Order: sequence, then C-alpha cells, then structure tokens
Amino acid sequence: MTRARHTWQDEVSESRRALSQAFTRIELLVVIGVLAIIVALATLRLPSAGKSSPPPSGQHSRSLQCRVHLKRLAAAQHLYAEDHGGRFCPSYLDYHAMDLANVWMGALADYHGQPDGVWLCPEVTNAPPRSYLGTADAPWTYSDPVSGLVTPGSYAINAYLAVGRNYQQAKAGTFKVRNVFHGKSTVRQPALTPAFCDAIYWNCRLEETAAPPRNLYQPQGIVLRPGAFKQVLPQFIARHGDSPASEAPQELTSSDLPGAINMAFVDGHAETVPLEKLWSLHWHKLWDPKKVPQPHPAPR
Repeated sequence: MTRARHTWQDEVSESRRALSQAFTRIELLVVIGVLAIIVALATLRLPSAGKSSPPPSGQHSRSLQCRVHLKRLAAAQHLYAEDHGGRFCPSYLDYHAMDLANVWMGALADYHGQPDGVWLCPEVTNAPPRSYLGTADAPWTYSDPVSGLVTPGSYAINAYLAVGRNYQQAKAGTFKVRNVFHGKSTVRQPALTPAFCDAIYWNCRLEETAAPPRNLYQPQGIVLRPGAFKQVLPQFIARHGDSPASEAPQELTSSDLPGAINMAFVDGHAETVPLEKLWSLHWHKLWDPKKVPQPHPAPR
C-alpha cells in the first residue's frame, strides 16, 4: 500500500513538473514575442542628427510616420524581387518607354497598397516648386509623358539597386555599371545598403569620394535628363533632425553637415541617418570604406 501511494505521488509530482515546464515555455514564447515587438520598434530610432536637445514631439511624430512610409517601400521592393527572379525594380526608367510604369513609383504601385504609387514625407508641407525638383520642405514632381499626370513625392530610390531594362553602357557617364546591385543575392551588407530615402528627386546615389553640396535646402547645380547620370546628390537635405525642414541651411559656412534624412535599407529596417554618416553606408556593390576621405569630403 505504501509503495502504491508513493507511485501515485510520484506521478502527481511528475505531472506538476511537466505542467510547470509547459507554462514556462508559454511564458518564454510571450517574452520572445514582446522582445520582437521592442526590437521592431527599436528600428524606428529617434533622430540623432545633432548633439543638442531632441526635436519637438510633433516633429518627431512626423519623422516617425516618414520612416513607416519608407519601410513600406522597402517591403514593396522585396515583394517585387520575389516576383521577378530576385531582381529589383528599375531604379530609374526604361529609356525606350518613359511612362510612369517604367519608373520605380509605377513599378511598385501594385506592391505597397498606395493608389497613386508614391506618398509624401509629413515634413513636406509646401507646394511643389515650378521645376520638377523639390526642396527640403516641398515635393518633387514626375510628369508622365504618356498620360500627362503629375506625381508628387519626396523619396528617392538608391539608383545602384538596378537600372532600366534598356540601360546602355554608352549612357553611363559617371554612373558605374559594375557597381549596380542586379538582384538581392548581390547585396552583401543589406543592413547597410540604402534602398529608399528622403530626397528632392526620385533617384539618388553616392560615390565614396562624392562631396556634399553647401545648399541643404535644395542642392544646386543638378542637371538631370533620362540616360544622363551626373554627380547628383539630391538626398543631401536637412529634412529631419533638430530643426524643421523649412530651416535647412542654403549656404553652409563650415564642413559640418547639420540635419539628417530618413532611410529604409535593403534588410527592411528604417532609421534616421545624420548627413555626416551617409558615407558609412554601402551605396553600391563595390563600396570601399577605405576610399572615403576622413571625416568626409568637404562641401563643394
């Protein structure tokens, strides 16, 4: 009788231990889920462009919404690549068919759920300028030569993710074809490779030795036309950071770059990147940090 009671008690103890272990596993899964949410929120980092006090709460909330938009663009790019053998959507356009469908805004329209194919950073509050180029606080515009419709926007794609289907070497100019990421498999540093960012034009890139402009409200000297790639840095705008976009400096007096832009990366995360830190990213396939002047090229 004693042995039977002992066996029954052992079974109860084992059942309790099993129940305790099962509950511990459930608790662990809950903790992991909470941590995953915290990590996801941590990718939307607070602006860190300056060393002074953080921006006002309204400015911060607008920057946060901007990063949400950019994350959706990065997710749309991944969906597009899954449907196209791992190749990214055209970063620029198909030079034999220049309608909106052949620019990234049109190419990604079916992948991110926005009916007009692109959306605006909340810091972009002014009316578009008379030219197609935007400013730190006004959108750029793209005119579809086929339909005549005008699309406003405030983000640019990293041109080195891909080029148009009919891109030709003869049109390259300073644009190096060997640096192009032709698909997801060629991106070696996805957490450091820009996908989309704030800009005054819908297309951007950066070379290791590229010098930033002195005008961080609307970079000057930009001449763009289909098939002609110049040293264009439309992402060098002080749209986010400690000051409003409307106060972006139009003539720097020092080599220090104030302000920041929001950016989504190939791995899908988004963050606010100080202009000073743009050379620490891997903009193209053969990016060599050793070629970057320290701390960075002086503004021209």
